[in-house]
Amino acid sequence: MLRALLIIVSFSALCHVGYSQSSDVVLWDGFSLEYEISDPLSVSLSNELRLNNNISQFKTAFTNLSFSYKISSPLKLDGGYRFSLTLKENRHRFYGGFNYRHKIKSIRSTLYGRLRLQHTVVGTERPRGPETYIRPKLGMKYNVKGLPLTVFTGIETWYSLIKPDYKFDRFRVQLGMSYEVTKRNTLSLTYQYQNEFNVKDPLYSHIIAFEVGVDITQKKDKKDKE
Repeated sequence: MLRALLIIVSFSALCHVGYSQSSDVVLWDGFSLEYEISDPLSVSLSNELRLNNNISQFKTAFTNLSFSYKISSPLKLDGGYRFSLTLKENRHRFYGGFNYRHKIKSIRSTLYGRLRLQHTVVGTERPRGPETYIRPKLGMKYNVKGLPLTVFTGIETWYSLIKPDYKFDRFRVQLGMSYEVTKRNTLSLTYQYQNEFNVKDPLYSHIIAFEVGVDITQKKDKKDKE
């Protein structure tokens, strides 16, 4: 599956190398809260600030509310809503999809795949047509032995469902790590390379993302259970 996705992305990009491209360095700074309602169901609330133009200008800030439901041990259903603010417009995004994970205990790794459908309503002051994408993603996580550290990598692409130009128009490759400060607090740092194609004035971006994650689930000890 990973090889097939790489071939699709590479072929689509090579077919449009004639476009002139510009580059940018982007910073994502985020904070998230996660709460486990029950064993199969959890919710998450996150806020993020994004700066572009070589980390010199405000691009967007958003609040995202999501849920995850465990259908079986390897398969989860997720979905959510995101409200974004930019200098010119507001955005409302609705999304849902499936996550599949396969653990390889012998090498302390997890292979994962995600298939997501998202629909974004763009603009309030100067509204324009909505954006609808399918976003497949494949990746792997590795737990470093003896350390509360996880290293991960992944690749995803966007397939537009807007008529009449059904097409792939960007891909993103990521490499990062997350550090478990405590059982409830995690810090993550990620580098992502994003490339646009099949669009007017394509842009490729170097994205640096930093996030603080907090699990606010009330953990019950043995005394509480008794």
